[in-house]
Amino acid sequence: MKLDVKNMRKIGARISHVRRLRQLTQAKLAELAGVSTTYISKIERGESEPKLAVVFKIASALQTSPSDLLIDARFGPDREQIKKQALSLLRQVRSLIDEL
Repeated sequence: MKLDVKNMRKIGARISHVRRLRQLTQAKLAELAGVSTTYISKIERGESEPKLAVVFKIASALQTSPSDLLIDARFGPDREQIKKQALSLLRQVRSLIDEL
């Protein structure tokens, strides 16, 4: 994924929001996702762009779907179309990962 800073911050904010809802520390999320605490912190602050595989790991650790982390719930009428496209892309990526 290649994101601009604004979108990286949005993804980071969604990850932080869900993490707090699940009452997890950054350290615990990092442990569950198999990444460093520093990396989680940078993602949440929008300073680091997570690889798609890491988004899947974080989503799994947060017991949510990757699309929930990647798609802004505030999108207007096109939200459903965007979600369908994102889910299709995620399925393709998951298929490629399974082939590895």
